[in-house]
Amino acid sequence: MVNLQLVEYVRKQLQAGFSEDEIRRVLIEAGWFEDEINEAFFTVKSENRSKEEKPPAEISPPETVLQTPKEEIKKPVLFKPLLILSLLSGILVIINTIIRMVQITDILNMNFSIFLQSGMILETDIPLIGIVIGIGIITGAILLMIRPERTRITSLLILALSALAILTGNGFLIGGITGAVAGTLGIAKPPGYKTS
Repeated sequence: MVNLQLVEYVRKQLQAGFSEDEIRRVLIEAGWFEDEINEAFFTVKSENRSKEEKPPAEISPPETVLQTPKEEIKKPVLFKPLLILSLLSGILVIINTIIRMVQITDILNMNFSIFLQSGMILETDIPLIGIVIGIGIITGAILLMIRPERTRITSLLILALSALAILTGNGFLIGGITGAVAGTLGIAKPPGYKTS
């Protein structure tokens, strides 16, 4: 459903002579989702086709445009459960990886000949993968804060890294499951979904 406040704001700014790119940039910085912005522009353009074109009004300085969305329009709230679950998943994967690295270091200090015969030396590079996975999941959570309009793409990254964490045994298993839940929520989230 189109947000009427957003449509009105877009209409006023276009009438004031501002370009579509300028208005989009301001709205994205104010926290609006790309889908909502596209719907508002589509609605305004549809209205303009049916009406007679009027010359633009006097252009207001850009400073007032930058402040208008925050004052007039209610800003969408970030999808908080997704962010919290993603951060928790990344932290659990890193903590589990550090614990595994300490355990492997202890094993390496034991009798080295028994260790080589068992073939367990191949496990030494798996914790390094866990660090990379954990950092990737936390980076995804940070991207959710910075670019909420890219939630689905970022969620797909989090889901893939969480699946990799589960497969490699990193994150106490719950870390991978938490990340998988977060990724699934982000992918299934409808455009413009808001939570308080």
